[in-house]
Amino acid sequence: MKIQKILFAAALCLSTTFASAQSKVSETPSIDVRVAIDSLVTPDRFKLEITLKDNTGAGKKGIEEAENKTLIPILRKAGIDIKKDLTISNFNSYYVKKETVATKNYNLNVNSVKQLNSITEKLTTAGILVRISSAKVSNEYEIKNILKVKAMKAGKEQALILLTAANCSVGKLLNVSFNVQIGNTNESGSIMMAAYSKSASNDSSSSNINTYKKVNISSYMNVTYEIINK
Repeated sequence: MKIQKILFAAALCLSTTFASAQSKVSETPSIDVRVAIDSLVTPDRFKLEITLKDNTGAGKKGIEEAENKTLIPILRKAGIDIKKDLTISNFNSYYVKKETVATKNYNLNVNSVKQLNSITEKLTTAGILVRISSAKVSNEYEIKNILKVKAMKAGKEQALILLTAANCSVGKLLNVSFNVQIGNTNESGSIMMAAYSKSASNDSSSSNINTYKKVNISSYMNVTYEIINK
């Protein structure tokens, strides 16, 4: 996990308000600090869509042969639990010019970037269609909590810097509010070439680049501290 713009963001997003001398006696002199901290995270849970296609006229038999001799061995070698992580989404068989054309589609759960790259490279080399349908971060909750703690510490540090310059000190915490936002960045993760079947090799549109994006998790926090005059 790469943490970015911790203290710098805190300084840039800083807004400070001192209580007016004319305020009511009951009001507590306070300082408000706003900080923003973000983290660039690489997804580690992926869902792939895999397609086996047979244009040889063997139909279902051709699909089963490709599945048993190519697809399953590749996935097992990569550490995939076939029963748990691989599911069949649909199977189609139709006739084109008196020949049987069959396709079988699968959904595959992948649990690491290393596993993703290995599987995609081998399936592509074998001429099997594969693409990433979704990517997510498994420890998103833990990362959010880490960012909240860092934002809290940065907020107090900024308040201390400013109040020390004004010959004051930081008192008790009066209020805190936060907001966590998650979004994809423009930074790509691994890039894979979706393979195309040999029978469709003359169709340049059959191949395409498909990527997953890194995720940016940002924590925005507003903290209010009591001002103690020295």
